[in-house]
Amino acid sequence: MPSQSLVVCTTLSFFALFCLVLDKALLSNGIDVPDMSQYRQLQAMTREEFPIGGRGLSFMKRLSHLLLDDPSRRMIIVGDIHGQFDHLQLVFRPIGFQTSAYLFRRTLLKRLSYDNTTDTLVHLGDIITKGPHSLDVLSYLSSNGILGVRGNHDQEVLERRSWINWITSLNGGDVFLETAELEWKNAKESGEKLKAWNKRQRQRASKAFGKGDDNTMDRNTAKWWRRVPEDWVLFNDVHHLANEMAATDYEYLLSLPLKIYVPHAHLFLVHAGMVSHDPNYDFDDPIQPLMTAPHTSRLFGSALRSGRLSGFNRAVDPLTGWLARLLFFNKRTWNEEERQVFASIDDSTQDATRGKQERAILDLALNNDPWVTLNLRGVKNDGTPTRSNKKGKPWAEIWNKDMDRCRGFGDNDDVDSADSVSSKKGRVLPCLPMSVVYGHCAGRGLDIKRWTFGLDTGCVTGKRLTALVVGGFHDLGNSTETETHVDDYRVDEIVPFGDESRAHIASVRCKA
Repeated sequence: MPSQSLVVCTTLSFFALFCLVLDKALLSNGIDVPDMSQYRQLQAMTREEFPIGGRGLSFMKRLSHLLLDDPSRRMIIVGDIHGQFDHLQLVFRPIGFQTSAYLFRRTLLKRLSYDNTTDTLVHLGDIITKGPHSLDVLSYLSSNGILGVRGNHDQEVLERRSWINWITSLNGGDVFLETAELEWKNAKESGEKLKAWNKRQRQRASKAFGKGDDNTMDRNTAKWWRRVPEDWVLFNDVHHLANEMAATDYEYLLSLPLKIYVPHAHLFLVHAGMVSHDPNYDFDDPIQPLMTAPHTSRLFGSALRSGRLSGFNRAVDPLTGWLARLLFFNKRTWNEEERQVFASIDDSTQDATRGKQERAILDLALNNDPWVTLNLRGVKNDGTPTRSNKKGKPWAEIWNKDMDRCRGFGDNDDVDSADSVSSKKGRVLPCLPMSVVYGHCAGRGLDIKRWTFGLDTGCVTGKRLTALVVGGFHDLGNSTETETHVDDYRVDEIVPFGDESRAHIASVRCKA
């Protein structure tokens, strides 16, 4: 029967297509492929680890002032290093007639008189790739247990090493890599470019399961190539760096979180950036973390304030926001009754309330997207995050605008009143400001604002390596100059930091 034949043919066709898709999925990803990214979202720093604090209990405020005046307690937060070890730490490299230049180079930590017994060094990611001494940087930070966050380039190397570890654990995986690298070296001698060679190998692998092209590779080799992620280039600088780093250095990269939170200093450390509200909702939607003091909406908890409701599709969120307005806010914020509630909060409750609000910021969906944490530079008008310097509005501008609207949880709060904007410039919010220190955006250079500190100043391109130093102001004396040390070392400015502290910006020139 023709109809029966058609049904059989159709069934067989679908079965063949299913087998092809399944085969491709298994060959592309392998079976039981481990998580190559191995993200670690967050790490908190204690007061002992970060001894410079913001507002808190009255005793702790006095303690933080004492620590700030203690010349032995400093936080040194360094921007993107990118393998520029000779500008970070003093090192002797006997390279012919240039030896003396290395002996007397003014490195950042040398000029800051860094002492690992009293100072706390923290990096902002992108510690490796691009520069000439990535392994030296990695070994130094790893062996000394330096705290820091992952950068997008660190993540790329980490994922490559994870993949190398996985592929070589499979029977025949190490032989595949050795053979492929030998083939690449032969192709390189013939003048072929690395990316073009990788592309050709993938094309040959895809043809290996089709009908005869004499130039296709054998199916066994093709299976290995189909386990290589499509956007990767084998045997590039990232591959070699990932392959050559020590196992302890790989473990160090794995230990780095995407974000560091310092609760008592109301501070976030991140490589690229964060958002202070969910751009997919109206700014004045009560679902936004800064629109309501946490204690006024306990029913929905942090999920309500974060705009990230566990177990619900985001399509349900507008309904939740409507219920929140109906039940709790009645389309308004900060009425007189609420002001009286805020004014009655004591210090300990205020600190707890502030912490809840900060954790609600951390709980925002975009702040839990690793791509955003590692790449963010701006936010487009439609709420889409972007890594472009030219598209969207810089996230730091949005953050500072939001923080400038914070007026505390009651009438008695007066955080940085001299720097605060008037209510005419924006709706005041029941919140207290929080700060972010970040790197990643060398195109904007040193980008210091009241509540954000951008420290990537392009050392890898011959510009400067920069650190934010909190504490230790005895070294600056009474100088009021914007720039001191007219040679390679520079103190650019003293800036407010957090609620009541201050910091200074230090940098060295990155020249050959």
